Amino acid sequence: MTRWWAGAAAAALLLAFSLRTSLADSDDRVPVDGGPTAGLRVLNGPPPALLAAPGESRLVRREDGTFGALPEIHGRTKIFKLVAREAPWTLRPGLTVLAKTYDGVVPGPTLVVQEGDRVVIDYTNQLNVPDTIHLHGIHGIPPSMDGVAGISQAMVAPHGGHFRYSFVAGKDGTYLYHSHDSEAIVNAGLYGGIIVEPAHPRAVERGLAHDDVEIISAWQIGSATENHFTINGKEYPATQQLEVRRGERVRVRWINISSENSHTMHTHGHDQRVIARDARPVGFDDEEDTVLLGPGQRVDVVITADAQAGTWLVHCHVLDHVQDMNGMPVGLVTAIHYRGTPNVLGSMAAAMRPSEVRPMMAMGVSGSATSKLRSGPSVLQIGMVIGISSALALSLAIGAALAVVFGRKRRRGSRPV
Repeated sequence: MTRWWAGAAAAALLLAFSLRTSLADSDDRVPVDGGPTAGLRVLNGPPPALLAAPGESRLVRREDGTFGALPEIHGRTKIFKLVAREAPWTLRPGLTVLAKTYDGVVPGPTLVVQEGDRVVIDYTNQLNVPDTIHLHGIHGIPPSMDGVAGISQAMVAPHGGHFRYSFVAGKDGTYLYHSHDSEAIVNAGLYGGIIVEPAHPRAVERGLAHDDVEIISAWQIGSATENHFTINGKEYPATQQLEVRRGERVRVRWINISSENSHTMHTHGHDQRVIARDARPVGFDDEEDTVLLGPGQRVDVVITADAQAGTWLVHCHVLDHVQDMNGMPVGLVTAIHYRGTPNVLGSMAAAMRPSEVRPMMAMGVSGSATSKLRSGPSVLQIGMVIGISSALALSLAIGAALAVVFGRKRRRGSRPV
């Protein structure tokens, strides 16, 4: 009996240790009710109105859903005032978070200038952490304007620290600015687009009906990893559609600021003619219906509204970027909508939702950051099962080995001298 008691004791000790380790590892990754949470926290109640703060540029809503900043203009110099601060931001109805923003909006204000302008970004940091701004893709500047802490500049102090970034817009194209801090800081909302309009547009850039910025971003909501995805700060069904009339040509400036994920933006019924990549003109015919963007990349395309009038889906073809835990559409889903036809994009979720899912939706299992943790087995539960299973298997193996050892010792001890 001794060998079995020894084996059982070893198994119990190993099981207890493995469970403790499994729970500790899982708690680092998944928020538990009543305990500290990773990532952004969800705010309850109705979303507050968008309010400006002192020292910010005046904003105007653009047709692509972003907000444009109105600069102070002194000759060829344009001054934009950006204040980094926390503010509530609604990704879609029922999902509002306390984001980190520039001037209270996500993405930050779109900065539109002309080739040859001198651009000044007058930056004030009202966050509770130090930070810097990186001018992504802007070249021909001194290192002191590159926004890298310890290499280009000191960190801009929180609670009112100030820095002025400046550059000459020497080359037209699509650029962006963003925090040069950690992934969690960037994914909290600190990024925005810069459009440098050409002094001498190419033929393909003339006669466009619209010039839209489409910033694809990721969020960490109640999570240490990216678990929500938005276009211009909104996820389906709150995304802004591309409104067109038949025969119009539209420029779309795709920007991927997701920290980890690539995206494949697919247009139903329409080709995308690629005219620039990372602000470099594309001089050959490149027509695609699915455009790949890695983190930090920009791709400019022209779409001709030449399909039968109606609503045509536009979405990322990485499917876990466009659906929730129940397989229902969220995230990177929008549409090309022809004016004068019924706008049916919002009908997709109701049509796809089977009747057995509706009672779950009524109970709050809707695929939001919090409900994702409660619909089906959570990462914590899976981690516990894996930990228990692994511990049990190891315990049995160690118990068997100990039994063999004790058995041999007993047999040796029973031999006659």
